[in-house]
Amino acid sequence: MTNQTTETTTLSIFITGGDTGMGRLLTRALVKHGHRVTSTTHTAAGAAAIRHDGALPTYPDLARPGDLRGMMMMAKADIVVHLAASPLNGTPQYAADYDVMMRALTSSDEITLAAGQAGVKRIIFPSFAFLYGDTGGVAVDENAPLSRSNPLFSAAAEAEAAVLDGGIPGYVLRTGYIYGGYSEALRGLQSRLGVGGNVASGKNPAAWLHEDDLTAALVKLVEYQPKRDEVDQVYNLAEDATATPDTVINEFGTAFGVGEPAKMPDFMMRLRLPATQRALLDTSFAINSDKFKKAFDWKVTNTNRVAGLDKALLVWRAEAAAETPVEILPERAIVTM
Repeated sequence: MTNQTTETTTLSIFITGGDTGMGRLLTRALVKHGHRVTSTTHTAAGAAAIRHDGALPTYPDLARPGDLRGMMMMAKADIVVHLAASPLNGTPQYAADYDVMMRALTSSDEITLAAGQAGVKRIIFPSFAFLYGDTGGVAVDENAPLSRSNPLFSAAAEAEAAVLDGGIPGYVLRTGYIYGGYSEALRGLQSRLGVGGNVASGKNPAAWLHEDDLTAALVKLVEYQPKRDEVDQVYNLAEDATATPDTVINEFGTAFGVGEPAKMPDFMMRLRLPATQRALLDTSFAINSDKFKKAFDWKVTNTNRVAGLDKALLVWRAEAAAETPVEILPERAIVTM
């Protein structure tokens, strides 16, 4: 049994990156639970997607605390969920727009500052288990040191520090690579495989998590009633089994009906892939999620990764049939050709 209690009243949630795949999933789940949601975007298409999901779109500059504070106060926000950099944590054969992700990460100080000034009760940041670096095949817990081996890893670690040291209760969720029907990375790879393109190769085992299980964990944490003397918390979240990126993309290609995709030769990867993407593909990591499981009575429901990938295809087919596409903003991520 969980040793936590949850809030039963309607909450006002402020989401950065409400037009990301995870932002949209979380918005829908929170609205279904009866909460009010306000989300940030920077495009008209993003605003339309946010409205479609039942939330109110806003357009603050994430690097300007004054903009953010005004929007949070207008929303009477109880909780902030910082999801603007979540596309970074997709299947690593897909090259995110790392400059955009860097800006989203470095805005964490401003977001936390604004949240404190607006009277927000707590801030939640889904972070990245790859920050542990190479764990040597051992599933590490939350006390393991973080890697700062490149500028993006360092920015992500600093974003965690901003949330945990920002003066209001902060919660960091270090998750495995996220996959599912709302994943920007998986959607981009679908387009690549659909034209017979090859993909980057990743031969090192890594941790994974289906988007539905992360959404369920975030809802639990949003509705959690913290103890009065509780300090900031870090939690790991991933499926128990690891898999290489090659394994996952092979499974996806089979489910998609194109078979196992061709992989880029090593020399081409060295020449054509961004250094950050190469670092992700070269990192082997496993994590232990027992702390969150015990604290929140949470468990992985998508225990079969192949079934989870099939589920993504069902989402896309339903979307096509309804002619209401999942909005994946082109400026948020690009496929390395």
